[in-house]
Amino acid sequence: MAQPPRTLYIAGEMEPFTNATALATLVRSLAEHTQDAGGHDVRVFMPKFGSISDRRNKLHEVIRLSGTKVPINDTTDACTVKVASVPDTRIQVYFMEHEAHIPDAPDTEAFPDSHALFFNRAILETLVSLRWIPDVVHGFGWQSALFPVLLQQEYADHEQMTHQPLFVFTPDTSAATRKLPARFALEAPDYQGVGTAQASGLALLQENGTHDHAVHLTPDGAPEQVLSLYDQIRVTA
Repeated sequence: MAQPPRTLYIAGEMEPFTNATALATLVRSLAEHTQDAGGHDVRVFMPKFGSISDRRNKLHEVIRLSGTKVPINDTTDACTVKVASVPDTRIQVYFMEHEAHIPDAPDTEAFPDSHALFFNRAILETLVSLRWIPDVVHGFGWQSALFPVLLQQEYADHEQMTHQPLFVFTPDTSAATRKLPARFALEAPDYQGVGTAQASGLALLQENGTHDHAVHLTPDGAPEQVLSLYDQIRVTA
């Protein structure tokens, strides 16, 4: 039997762990539908904000993954990895935790400049340790936009990267207004530009721009639209 497609969701928020915007509801809905109706092997990675209660959400530390060294600011910082299941589903959510680089809440205005960089590198280091390389990566919100850049620039030749995942991007409302720190040395001025430029497909919440492989999500059809987009970009890759 063929292995089901591996689909990684990277999100700044997801119900029931956070609920700052409508994106949290969308991420949960799509993850459930993709795994159950779409037959994908789905895992979700998100920041472990300080406001997320370990006890209430039944998070526990993954000892073999925690302490992973994440390159940041010309040195390395150890990341704590925790995991929980979405209630009444088979979806596992991995949380990247660090006191200095992950803020207290998703709606915090003053995110550390290192946040998106640390978060995405921590995801890549964890995927390598898990030996679980996705076929499709769907990034939700500005915090996911750096993933394909780091994958190509820093991890493409890693021995565990047996293939290059395709990237789908769903920008949030702040992706176009949140500017990239100058030290990232990327051509795009903001996270939306970076994510859009690297994406094989776009799943958009609003009508903004054109793309060869883009769908504008509708409230009643989003799960089917997204699954169709995954199939489309995999066929044309």
